[in-house]
Amino acid sequence: MTIEEITNGHKDGINWLKSNRNTPLPNIADALKSIDPTKHEVMDETIRPKRLVKTDTKTKYVDVARIAFALQKLIIKRAVAFCFGNNVEVTSDAKTEKGIASFNSYKDLLDKVKTYSLNRRMARILFTFGEVAEYWYTVDTRKGDGMGTEKDKKIRATLFSPRECRLYPFFDDNDDLMAFSREYTKKDGDESHVYFETWTDEEYRCWDEKGEVVNGYRHNLGKIPIIYSRQEQRETEDVDPLIDRLEKAMSSLADTNDYHSSPKIVVNGPVKSFAEKGEAGGILEVGEDVKPFYLSWDSAPQSRQTEFDMLLKMIYTISQTPDVSFDNMKSVGAVSGEALKTLFTDAHLKVQDHREVLDEHLARRCSIATTYIGRLEPDTKDGFDEINIRQEIIPYLSKNQGMVLDSLLSVNGNKPLVSHRQSVIMANLSANPEEDYEQIKAEEGQSALMDALEPAI
Repeated sequence: MTIEEITNGHKDGINWLKSNRNTPLPNIADALKSIDPTKHEVMDETIRPKRLVKTDTKTKYVDVARIAFALQKLIIKRAVAFCFGNNVEVTSDAKTEKGIASFNSYKDLLDKVKTYSLNRRMARILFTFGEVAEYWYTVDTRKGDGMGTEKDKKIRATLFSPRECRLYPFFDDNDDLMAFSREYTKKDGDESHVYFETWTDEEYRCWDEKGEVVNGYRHNLGKIPIIYSRQEQRETEDVDPLIDRLEKAMSSLADTNDYHSSPKIVVNGPVKSFAEKGEAGGILEVGEDVKPFYLSWDSAPQSRQTEFDMLLKMIYTISQTPDVSFDNMKSVGAVSGEALKTLFTDAHLKVQDHREVLDEHLARRCSIATTYIGRLEPDTKDGFDEINIRQEIIPYLSKNQGMVLDSLLSVNGNKPLVSHRQSVIMANLSANPEEDYEQIKAEEGQSALMDALEPAI
């Protein structure tokens, strides 16, 4: 459809497309505050003000302890790693030469656009802000170095993040994406200009802040070259308040330690002053008839330790994030692959939840990418029509390769799993494994000949 058909000829098409976004725009300020420890509440002086301290000589404001943790970043990193720590497994049911050739073209394209990194960046944006868009397009390259009849085109992909632009998907009543728009700011020297661009399955158009068209063209892709994905809330939204509480509690404990970690001497006399923060050996003056003694804690407050432990536990539990720190994992010791799967069950269940969005994203990517390949390389179109391509997200799991091989050998009756040539290549111990393999064969032949000529005793 054209943009005019979608907007029904509305006079102000830009605002009409904006107003027809069916979900609220993500709160970018909250998202950035969440992943930046320097912007957490514990760092805000209006929420955690400085403390007024009186000494015998002066009265002044002393800054309080401010301890912030980058736990939100850690949670997002773990989620990305478990979803895309392994390459997405891409398979097909291709049986004919034409289908196999088309499938190989698609896999080559995935390698060229570096989808391993693209997947991780896409997931990081999605988990941080709650939505992401992926734009596929073609660029000109020198002849003979690309695709198409002239071998002068390359297919590329880029990501649109809510951090840099506002995304405006337009869905119809059947929840089909009919148009996709974004608003962004571009610097031109010392000046900044706002642009609004829209894609449909037939055309592209870009307007400036005055509402004038500055670029536009029709394309023959037959579909919108955009993949838009959204999840209901940010990855850390449920645990942000718990992290705020943990940071405030830890900061308050740090203040207590600064003032009271060193024992203080209590002496007779009226109270005249209080030791400054962090001052070792500070003295308190108290009432009469009191013998001097050291003022110190009999024991650390256990209630605080209990709170810290419970907060950390709930942060990890609610966000379904495994604690794979060195201190935690060293106590596990050597465990089998099945035991590791059990240990990471919660994290893998979280991956399955994310697949509700990610599988659809990958399927849409496959549709757009194969259409582009079919347009540039017409011979592949029939091949794509006859095959089904399946993309499987494999949750990350640390593997003990020796344990895996032992298990496979046991199932295989201790027969070789790969050829001799392949084992030499997989060992990757030399710069030219093929040459080494031929040398090994020659040496084995010489050894066999010597054994044959050896006189029997």
